[in-house]
Formats: sequence, structure tokens, C-alpha cells
Amino acid sequence: WIVLTQADKLLLSRLLDLSDFGYLTLAVAVAGGVNVVSTPLAQNLMPRLAKLHAQGDEAALTALYRRSTRVIALAVGAVSGLLAFCAQPLLYAWTGDAVAAERAHAPLAWYALGNALLALTAFPYYLQYARGTLRLHLMGNVALAVVMLPMVGILAARYGAVGGGLAWFFAIALYFL
Repeated sequence: WIVLTQADKLLLSRLLDLSDFGYLTLAVAVAGGVNVVSTPLAQNLMPRLAKLHAQGDEAALTALYRRSTRVIALAVGAVSGLLAFCAQPLLYAWTGDAVAAERAHAPLAWYALGNALLALTAFPYYLQYARGTLRLHLMGNVALAVVMLPMVGILAARYGAVGGGLAWFFAIALYFL
């Protein structure tokens, strides 16, 4: 999974000039704030789901899954919404650089929204992990790679760094669906 989520950046490093890639990297780093919210929950949730499955307590597993999904949807929705819809002023406040804020705000918006969907797409994986059935997860990641990498190439060639963000969002949205 890590390789897949970094493959677009590797491709973008070849397609964009150094300046655009630098602004994209800034956007990706800030959009990673969404992951800061979701990762601690995942680290605590996966072992608990596995334990409940091993104990055969499907009712408790389902209840925990649903509660956790709602909590993380609210948390990542708030963070990604703030990053997406206030990207330019946030970047300017953080960097003090109007040019950086202008050049990185659109990719930041798309990466933040994509990261929110990615956090939600992790929940079916948590159930698969708990049950020890990762076949669908593997198939989904292969399909995501087949869709995302050409999409990155096409959109980045046409729209630059913004195209990289668009490709990330749309590929993750398809994976989410």
C-alpha cells in the first residue's frame, strides 16, 4: 500500500519541473495532516476488531466498526474540509510566502479531500484484516494502480501539479466507491 500511495509522487517527479514538484510536495505534506488524525485510531482499532472476531463476537465487532467509522468520518471530514476550503490562507499563514500559497493551494485541496476518502477506504481493510481475508484488498490495490498511474500521467501532463492532486482525488474516490 505504501508503494502505491507513493507511486504517483515518483511519476510526478518525472513529469513536473522542479519548482512545480516542490509546491506539490508542500501540498502533499500539509494534506498529510488528515492522516495524523486517522492513523492513531487505526492502530488501536485493528487489534480490537481482530480480537472480537476471534472471540466470535460479531455484534460487538459490528458496533465498534460503525462507531469508529462515524468518528473518523467526522474527524477527517473536518480536517480535510478545513485544508481543502481554506488552503490558500492556511498555506500563507504557515509559510509566509504568497507565491507558495498560490501555487500549492489547489493541489493541497485535492490531496486533502483524497486523503479523507483514503482514511474511510481503510475501514473495509480493517475488517478484512480482522478476519484474515485480504484477497479483496489486494485486488483493489492492483485495480487502483492500474487506474491511478495512467490518470496521474494524463492529468499532470495537462494540468501540472493540480493534475496530480486531481488524479489522486479521483483515483481514491473510485477506490472508495
